[in-house]
Amino acid sequence: MLCGSTQLWPQPTGPVTLGSRAVTFNHQQLEFDTDTAEPARALLEQSFVAFNTNIISLVQNKDYLDKTTDIKRLVIKVTIVHSNVIRLKLNTNESYSLVIKPKEDEVVANITAKTFFGARHGLETLSQLIWWDDYEKNGMLKVLKGASIQDSPVFPYRGIMVDTARNFMSVESIKRVLVGMAANKLNVFHWHITDSQSFPLVSLRVPQLAKNGAYGPDMIYTPEEIRALVEFARIRGIRVILEVDTPAHAGNGWTWGPQEGLGELAVCVNERPWSLYCGEPPCGQLNPDNPNVYDVLEKLYRDLLELSGEDELFHLGGDEVNLECWSQHLQKSTTLLNYTDLHDLWGEFTLKALKRLDAANQGKKIPVVIMWSSNLSKRPYIGKYLDKKNVVVQSWGASQWPDTPDLMADGY
Repeated sequence: MLCGSTQLWPQPTGPVTLGSRAVTFNHQQLEFDTDTAEPARALLEQSFVAFNTNIISLVQNKDYLDKTTDIKRLVIKVTIVHSNVIRLKLNTNESYSLVIKPKEDEVVANITAKTFFGARHGLETLSQLIWWDDYEKNGMLKVLKGASIQDSPVFPYRGIMVDTARNFMSVESIKRVLVGMAANKLNVFHWHITDSQSFPLVSLRVPQLAKNGAYGPDMIYTPEEIRALVEFARIRGIRVILEVDTPAHAGNGWTWGPQEGLGELAVCVNERPWSLYCGEPPCGQLNPDNPNVYDVLEKLYRDLLELSGEDELFHLGGDEVNLECWSQHLQKSTTLLNYTDLHDLWGEFTLKALKRLDAANQGKKIPVVIMWSSNLSKRPYIGKYLDKKNVVVQSWGASQWPDTPDLMADGY
């Protein structure tokens, strides 16, 4: 830390001054001080517990507590301007300043931020200025004696996607991902929680989905577990976006309709040869001709909104619809007679799903609806079915895809 260039990651965007001297301390000498009011104070206190856990994890020899240290206290003082901001939004101010100074027999780290989320980032940066020194008295914690850092993220959305439908991950595994995200100041956990392979999400309003779609009874995510993960993420500066992909990527979990008197909710489920009916096995797409599908979606959307606590971002899915699947399996329906281009059937499904999302959100529009890039996000369909005022197209084909410049040129 003392003999190289700046060791901070991600590198701060503002001025950075790091001192050349460090002092020893132990984790029992950490003191947390804040005058922040509720409700941000409660989040901040939990964030400090996470910070303290990270520092303790550095310790390799607990006998170090018996050794004398250079200081008596490492005091962390946090000041937050807007204590009412406890939900991360796209316009949330995540900036912070961190100033470390010695004061008599202690070192004081002052973190100042507009919101809790900036203060949390400041704690994360401070943790990078603390390390375990094997050579100091056979092992001691050290902290820089002086530093000044100004930092603010360049991008408001800094996320990763994790797919737990194809490969189930335990709650503890997901927590480890979130801890790694926090260390890198990433702030969006895009949780692709269901797919045609499995449906591990236990819906309060539609429990049949997980009952029929989970890999096994121990490979599910209960509402309690999801809420706990959302809160675990929030105190680490991360928002959780739950995605249930539709109308494609919907197979296992959607086969119970006939037994419940709701008809076929999905078609082409596990159909072979798969290459004719889906992008990859196993196949499955929601049945756009069954009105009960939209009732189920509204209930499911209501669950997702309540579990995530989100009222700004929602991921609708929307990629890799196979029109041949619908063409083959809806031949007996008079609905097909109304379409010369099944992209219009897909577009109308999307509009109906968006209306059900509004209904699930107590009649209010979600400001930002994210959808995967697809044939529906190409001309001429995109302008007809996807409103650029609130639809964001997530291009999964990378920046070199020819569709991406068109999307940008069209104002998406």
